[in-house]
Amino acid sequence: MPHDEPIAPCPPKTRSDLEWDRVLSAIAARCRGPLGRTMAISLEFSETRGEALRRLGEASEAARLTSDGEPLPVTELADVRDAVLRTRAGGVLSADELRHVGRALEAARVLRRFLSTRRASAPHLHLALTTDATLDTLADELRGAFDPDGTLADHASPRLRELRSEFRAARARMLS
Repeated sequence: MPHDEPIAPCPPKTRSDLEWDRVLSAIAARCRGPLGRTMAISLEFSETRGEALRRLGEASEAARLTSDGEPLPVTELADVRDAVLRTRAGGVLSADELRHVGRALEAARVLRRFLSTRRASAPHLHLALTTDATLDTLADELRGAFDPDGTLADHASPRLRELRSEFRAARARMLS
């Protein structure tokens, strides 16, 4: 059977017999963060044999890495999908959203680097989880735009630095 032939949709009885929703709940319980849990709960059956084999390969590689003491470097992330969609439409993000996007980009970089050094032993994961290295620059810019306490840093923009300086001077005049 070719790998690209569509598999018939899963009938409700089969889904029930397989306790698919219970399986998804068990997967979701092991995910880090709400985004992973949401994605796990909404996981559908593979549409082709090839897709099923690819997913099985990814799961096998992840399990093997974990058993070898090299679990995937995953971290809890905020769901940034709406923020990213808004930027595509020319929207503006809040400081919190920018920080969350920066964290997601940094997590992607860490995962990409981890998998690139394990390309031969985890080829399915390497293919599935590669990210665009050109986004590393944006991750660095976003990380540098915030102070450790999470506030937008004065050096994030010249205009912001100017406005904050004026604010501090005005406040000092009012208090003296």
